[in-house]
Amino acid sequence: MRHGFQPDRIAADGLYGTGAFLAWLLNREVTPHIPVLDRKHQTKGKHDLSHFQYDPERDSYTCFGGHQLKLCNADENTRVKQYRPTAKICGDCPVRKACTDAPLRTITRQMDEVARQTVRNLRHTQAYDVSHDDAKGRDVVCPFETAPPPKAPLTQRPKWFRAEDLNRPSHYQPKKLPLTAMTARWESSA
Repeated sequence: MRHGFQPDRIAADGLYGTGAFLAWLLNREVTPHIPVLDRKHQTKGKHDLSHFQYDPERDSYTCFGGHQLKLCNADENTRVKQYRPTAKICGDCPVRKACTDAPLRTITRQMDEVARQTVRNLRHTQAYDVSHDDAKGRDVVCPFETAPPPKAPLTQRPKWFRAEDLNRPSHYQPKKLPLTAMTARWESSA
């Protein structure tokens, strides 16, 4: 909580949809109405993650061929876990060509996957749609509705500008704030 305000939800574009940021928001009881940054379908025509079943008790995956992919690496810096079968199992698999071009298949899983799935489940709610409708065309919503955006001196060209601003007079100042692409709903905690 900062300045006596606690947002109850936040809407942003997909660049803010990383697992670590979504988990951070959920831990602070802020509902993220943010598209999850997801690359699970970028498999170059090979089987995607939907062909694998995750077992949280064993922290492993089972492929559609019935083989187990065990945890082989967990990187705290990138917050990613990697799962692989043995080279023999993958090499002898009759459907390996549909699964991977590599000697064996590697599956990655975000350490914050639970938070990511929680936010994916919010995607089709009415509150999510309302947040994104409110956010259209705004970069930042100030918690004080009457606060004007900061103005750059007319003698300097702003360091930030939109492509359409190049055709405007030199004294034109964009109305959008350069801070972020997020929109937040603030409520007083008092």
